[in-house]
Amino acid sequence: MSHVMDAIVHRRSIRSYLDKPVSKEMIDQIIKAGFYAPSALECCSWHFVVVDDRKVINQLMEVHPYLQMAAEAPCLIVLCNDSEENPRYWIDDSAAAAQNMLLAAYDLGLGSCWCAVHKTPERRTAFQQILNLPEHLIPFAAIVIGYPNESFDPPERVDQNRIYHNHYGQH
Repeated sequence: MSHVMDAIVHRRSIRSYLDKPVSKEMIDQIIKAGFYAPSALECCSWHFVVVDDRKVINQLMEVHPYLQMAAEAPCLIVLCNDSEENPRYWIDDSAAAAQNMLLAAYDLGLGSCWCAVHKTPERRTAFQQILNLPEHLIPFAAIVIGYPNESFDPPERVDQNRIYHNHYGQH
Protein backbone atom coordinates (compact mmCIF):
# COMPACT_ATOMS: atom_id res chain seq x y z
CA MET A 1 0.00 0.00 0.00
CA SER A 2 1.40 3.42 -0.90
CA HIS A 3 2.13 6.00 1.78
CA VAL A 4 -0.83 8.13 0.68
CA MET A 5 -3.23 5.18 0.65
CA ASP A 6 -1.97 4.13 4.08
CA ALA A 7 -2.87 7.56 5.46
CA ILE A 8 -6.27 7.53 3.76
CA VAL A 9 -7.16 4.05 5.05
CA HIS A 10 -5.73 4.31 8.59
CA ARG A 11 -6.50 7.91 9.58
CA ARG A 12 -9.31 8.09 12.14
CA SER A 13 -11.01 10.82 14.14
CA ILE A 14 -9.17 10.91 17.46
CA ARG A 15 -11.06 11.97 20.57
CA SER A 16 -8.46 11.23 23.25
CA TYR A 17 -5.08 12.97 23.34
CA LEU A 18 -1.85 12.75 25.32
CA ASP A 19 -0.75 15.69 27.45
CA LYS A 20 2.06 16.59 25.07
CA PRO A 21 2.57 19.83 23.13
CA VAL A 22 2.65 19.90 19.34
CA SER A 23 5.51 21.88 17.82
CA LYS A 24 4.95 25.04 15.80
CA GLU A 25 6.76 23.35 12.90
CA MET A 26 4.21 20.54 12.86
CA ILE A 27 1.30 22.98 12.96
CA ASP A 28 2.92 24.92 10.11
CA GLN A 29 3.15 21.69 8.06
CA ILE A 30 -0.52 20.92 8.68
CA ILE A 31 -1.53 24.42 7.59
CA LYS A 32 0.73 24.17 4.54
CA ALA A 33 -1.17 21.02 3.56
CA GLY A 34 -4.40 23.03 3.80
CA PHE A 35 -3.02 25.69 1.48
CA TYR A 36 -2.12 23.03 -1.09
CA ALA A 37 -5.66 21.67 -1.36
CA PRO A 38 -7.53 21.98 -4.64
CA SER A 39 -9.34 25.29 -4.98
CA ALA A 40 -12.06 26.14 -7.48
CA LEU A 41 -10.91 28.91 -9.78
CA GLU A 42 -7.68 29.01 -7.72
CA CYS A 43 -9.40 31.25 -5.16
CA CYS A 44 -7.35 29.84 -2.29
CA SER A 45 -9.41 31.98 0.08
CA TRP A 46 -8.61 30.00 3.25
CA HIS A 47 -7.65 31.53 6.58
CA PHE A 48 -6.41 29.53 9.57
CA VAL A 49 -6.64 30.46 13.24
CA VAL A 50 -4.36 28.38 15.47
CA VAL A 51 -5.82 28.22 18.96
CA ASP A 52 -3.51 27.04 21.74
CA ASP A 53 -4.69 29.35 24.52
CA ARG A 54 -6.58 27.11 26.96
CA LYS A 55 -9.01 29.93 27.81
CA VAL A 56 -9.99 30.36 24.15
CA ILE A 57 -10.23 26.60 23.60
CA ASN A 58 -12.59 26.41 26.61
CA GLN A 59 -14.74 29.22 25.18
CA LEU A 60 -15.02 27.36 21.87
CA MET A 61 -15.88 24.13 23.69
CA GLU A 62 -18.71 25.95 25.50
CA VAL A 63 -20.42 26.82 22.20
CA HIS A 64 -19.69 23.59 20.32
CA PRO A 65 -21.14 20.43 21.89
CA TYR A 66 -18.97 18.06 19.82
CA LEU A 67 -15.67 19.78 20.57
CA GLN A 68 -15.26 18.32 24.07
CA MET A 69 -12.21 16.23 23.10
CA ALA A 70 -10.33 19.53 22.78
CA ALA A 71 -10.12 19.57 26.59
CA GLU A 72 -7.25 17.05 26.28
CA ALA A 73 -5.68 18.38 23.08
CA PRO A 74 -2.91 21.00 23.04
CA CYS A 75 -4.43 22.97 20.17
CA LEU A 76 -6.94 23.25 17.41
CA ILE A 77 -6.98 24.99 14.06
CA VAL A 78 -10.09 26.83 12.98
CA LEU A 79 -10.29 26.64 9.21
CA CYS A 80 -12.10 29.67 7.81
CA ASN A 81 -12.93 30.83 4.32
CA ASP A 82 -13.65 34.23 2.84
CA SER A 83 -17.23 34.08 1.52
CA GLU A 84 -16.80 37.39 -0.33
CA GLU A 85 -13.65 36.28 -2.12
CA ASN A 86 -15.08 32.83 -2.90
CA PRO A 87 -18.90 32.99 -2.73
CA ARG A 88 -19.67 29.89 -4.82
CA TYR A 89 -17.10 27.31 -3.79
CA TRP A 90 -15.85 28.19 -0.30
CA ILE A 91 -17.48 25.11 1.25
CA ASP A 92 -15.98 22.74 -1.34
CA ASP A 93 -12.55 24.34 -1.05
CA SER A 94 -12.71 24.25 2.75
CA ALA A 95 -13.60 20.55 2.77
CA ALA A 96 -10.61 19.80 0.53
CA ALA A 97 -8.30 21.82 2.78
CA ALA A 98 -9.63 20.09 5.91
CA GLN A 99 -9.02 16.65 4.41
CA ASN A 100 -5.46 17.59 3.44
CA MET A 101 -4.86 18.82 6.99
CA LEU A 102 -6.21 15.62 8.56
CA LEU A 103 -3.96 13.51 6.34
CA ALA A 104 -0.94 15.71 7.08
CA ALA A 105 -1.56 15.38 10.83
CA TYR A 106 -1.67 11.59 10.47
CA ASP A 107 1.54 11.64 8.44
CA LEU A 108 3.24 13.54 11.27
CA GLY A 109 2.14 10.96 13.84
CA LEU A 110 -0.57 13.21 15.23
CA GLY A 111 -4.24 12.63 15.79
CA SER A 112 -6.97 14.97 14.64
CA CYS A 113 -10.71 15.40 14.58
CA TRP A 114 -12.76 17.61 12.24
CA CYS A 115 -15.69 19.32 13.98
CA ALA A 116 -18.02 21.20 11.64
CA VAL A 117 -18.84 24.78 12.55
CA HIS A 118 -20.38 26.48 9.49
CA LYS A 119 -23.63 24.47 9.32
CA THR A 120 -25.00 25.79 12.62
CA PRO A 121 -25.62 29.56 12.48
CA GLU A 122 -25.40 30.04 16.26
CA ARG A 123 -22.12 28.12 16.42
CA ARG A 124 -20.71 30.03 13.46
CA THR A 125 -21.62 33.38 15.03
CA ALA A 126 -20.14 32.37 18.39
CA PHE A 127 -16.85 31.32 16.76
CA GLN A 128 -16.75 34.61 14.83
CA GLN A 129 -17.22 36.56 18.07
CA ILE A 130 -14.77 34.53 20.17
CA LEU A 131 -12.06 34.63 17.48
CA ASN A 132 -12.80 38.23 16.44
CA LEU A 133 -13.45 37.20 12.82
CA PRO A 134 -14.94 39.66 10.35
CA GLU A 135 -18.45 38.74 9.17
CA HIS A 136 -17.31 37.60 5.71
CA LEU A 137 -14.77 35.18 7.19
CA ILE A 138 -16.78 32.00 7.83
CA PRO A 139 -15.46 29.45 10.31
CA PHE A 140 -15.85 26.17 8.43
CA ALA A 141 -14.46 23.70 10.97
CA ALA A 142 -12.41 23.33 14.11
CA ILE A 143 -9.71 20.71 13.62
CA VAL A 144 -8.46 19.36 16.94
CA ILE A 145 -4.77 18.39 16.86
CA GLY A 146 -2.62 16.42 19.28
CA TYR A 147 -0.76 13.20 19.97
CA PRO A 148 -3.31 10.37 19.96
CA ASN A 149 -4.12 8.49 23.13
CA GLU A 150 -6.13 5.88 21.24
CA SER A 151 -5.85 3.85 18.06
CA PHE A 152 -8.22 1.96 15.80
CA ASP A 153 -8.01 -0.74 13.19
CA PRO A 154 -9.49 0.49 9.94
CA PRO A 155 -12.89 -0.96 9.07
CA GLU A 156 -13.52 -2.38 5.61
CA ARG A 157 -15.47 0.36 3.85
CA VAL A 158 -15.32 -0.65 0.20
CA ASP A 159 -18.77 -1.93 -0.77
CA GLN A 160 -18.71 -3.49 -4.23
CA ASN A 161 -22.51 -3.19 -4.37
CA ARG A 162 -22.11 0.60 -4.54
CA ILE A 163 -19.74 0.62 -7.50
CA TYR A 164 -21.35 0.89 -10.94
CA HIS A 165 -20.08 0.99 -14.50
CA ASN A 166 -21.44 3.48 -17.02
CA HIS A 167 -24.92 3.59 -15.41
CA TYR A 168 -26.41 3.20 -11.97
CA GLY A 169 -27.26 -0.43 -11.29
CA GLN A 170 -24.72 -1.88 -13.73
CA HIS A 171 -22.06 -3.81 -11.84
